[in-house]
Amino acid sequence: METKSLERIEDISEHQVVQMLQLAERLRESMGSELDDDAIAAVAELSHLPLEYVRATVGRMPESKTRKGFFSSVRHAILGLDPDTRRFVGSGVLATNFGLLNVIGAKFGDQFGLVGVAAGAVLIAALWNFAVSRETKTALISGALFGGVFFVTRSLFLLAFRGTETVSAGLIL
Repeated sequence: METKSLERIEDISEHQVVQMLQLAERLRESMGSELDDDAIAAVAELSHLPLEYVRATVGRMPESKTRKGFFSSVRHAILGLDPDTRRFVGSGVLATNFGLLNVIGAKFGDQFGLVGVAAGAVLIAALWNFAVSRETKTALISGALFGGVFFVTRSLFLLAFRGTETVSAGLIL
């Protein structure tokens, strides 16, 4: 999908903005939820506006009146981000959870393997996050971010829980 590339913001007419806002609102009502990347790209193409402009504008649109919960507002904020930024934020969140689960399993023991299963699920979600990246560069940065944030948060959680473990060679690999 190719959208019109504008050199200056002043080139955008008021009619284009109104048309874009109306189209985005109609799509939001018909979908019953926030607009995803494909819907935002369709709005940009139909209104002949740059994708980044449409994403920023739709991200600032007020939420629909039917959803007012905490998770819907978090979802609205996340969908307003650029897809690459979403991958990076997801890597950080998953790495933090993986580090926490790793420390909980080591500190308190994992007699039944529940923490290990939860950590495995987080690791699979992180791998999926890397795999669905559209660009190799985004996947590489997400993976590096996951690894770096994991070691930092693991160290902080070890400090908070007064763990006695050290970083082993197996974790580095």
